[in-house]
Amino acid sequence: MLPPPFLFDELDLWISVNPVDGPLNMAFDETLMHTSTRPVLRVYRWPGPAVSFGYPQRWRDVEPHLAGRPAVRRWTGGGLVEHGHDLTISLVIPVAYSPAQWGAGEVYEKLHEAAAAALRPILPDVRAAAPHDLSSGTACFTHPAAGDLLAGERKILGGAQRRTKWGILYQGSLQLPEFPTGFVPDFASSLASACELWEPSARMIGTARDLAKSRYATDDWTMLR
Repeated sequence: MLPPPFLFDELDLWISVNPVDGPLNMAFDETLMHTSTRPVLRVYRWPGPAVSFGYPQRWRDVEPHLAGRPAVRRWTGGGLVEHGHDLTISLVIPVAYSPAQWGAGEVYEKLHEAAAAALRPILPDVRAAAPHDLSSGTACFTHPAAGDLLAGERKILGGAQRRTKWGILYQGSLQLPEFPTGFVPDFASSLASACELWEPSARMIGTARDLAKSRYATDDWTMLR
């Protein structure tokens, strides 16, 4: 099977080496959305077991699933996602780039096609969810949605989006027992013809820390609905 065509001519790749908590992870992604002038792919881990859940979800539906784990409400939609052993992915597409004008389903499909191309050498059975796989419910990874990736019958990649005047923010979670060493560079290379490693400025980090404290770490945001 041929790899999917590139989404971008250029892409910045931010590999977050040091895990941070949920509020700061969410704040980093939102701050990227507000400030980036080029597409940015960010990959990151979590310091321990945690839960994120979609902006529209109701707190009373989420709380019974926490089992004492810290939880953060995402800026994007989607269902409840368990973190701690996953590789979390965010992609910012500034409004000036043509994929920001695509429909949500097309962005989701193209992004996951690129992920599948990067995974296929070690997961030959990776595939997009078929109509008979689809279901709905609170927990994201027990209920495949259209465009999600499965390995056999098990969902391994799901995500959600937020569309704004600045462009599109995608947030996803890749859940595998082990991650192939070359996945991140292969994934980035499947998305763009030219990739550059990128790191945030001290100013950007400060802005994200302020946002984490004022929004994502507050009960008002967590229990918004």
